[in-house]
Amino acid sequence: MGYTMYLNKPKENNDPQNPVQKKIIQIGNLFNRKQFSAVIEQAHTLANEYPDIFVLWIILGASYAQIGSLNKAIQSYQHALSLNPNYADGYNNLGVVLKDKGKIEEAIEAFKKALSLKPEYPEAYSNMGNALKVHGRLHEAIEAYKKALSLKPEYPEAYSNMGNALQVKGKLEEAIEAYKKALSLKPNYAKVYLNMGSALKGQGNEEEAIKAYNKALSIIPNYAEAYVSLALAHKDQGNLEDAIEACNKSIS
Repeated sequence: MGYTMYLNKPKENNDPQNPVQKKIIQIGNLFNRKQFSAVIEQAHTLANEYPDIFVLWIILGASYAQIGSLNKAIQSYQHALSLNPNYADGYNNLGVVLKDKGKIEEAIEAFKKALSLKPEYPEAYSNMGNALKVHGRLHEAIEAYKKALSLKPEYPEAYSNMGNALQVKGKLEEAIEAYKKALSLKPNYAKVYLNMGSALKGQGNEEEAIKAYNKALSIIPNYAEAYVSLALAHKDQGNLEDAIEACNKSIS
């Protein structure tokens, strides 16, 4: 999703033996174990008693985002930022949720705010690129990814995102090169193999596309989207039996 969450210690409770701080750490551990319902319940209970501890609202925002409650995630992040307006990671996370909610202009503004507070923030540049891509501003999106990579050269997600934007722009060879760079950094990146397969298929290179789809499936055997793409590639080659088999696997 592109979220970053740091459990910054509130200044007024920076003693690890402080009961409030200990409770925040416990809630953070629940978050790391993906027990989001328990996190939400306990964070709200603590926030009712200590409403000005902004990190509780950051935790709530991240937890609501993870379970798909985007409106509550947005409200939680906005409340956190009203308590701590200089928290760049909060603006980045808010931007991701706004993008997922379809509020693209607001998401872009949130990423810009994050970058105004933390100019060398590759994740915010990559996330802003994603929002710009959805908005159809492909050139700006690609420039945002390039900026992210200038700050963090070993960033496979940014290469993957840039490849997707280049593919939409019709620059298939450049897209494939971006995907290859992503895979050199993260060899088991199944989604990149899927997207590279689509770019190869767009070039008319069905055989290499099929290899890419099969590679994605070797990493994630139940990758339904990869089976659909594989079925279409087999169909275009006239291999109808293989296409039907891939379709059946996708359905199953």
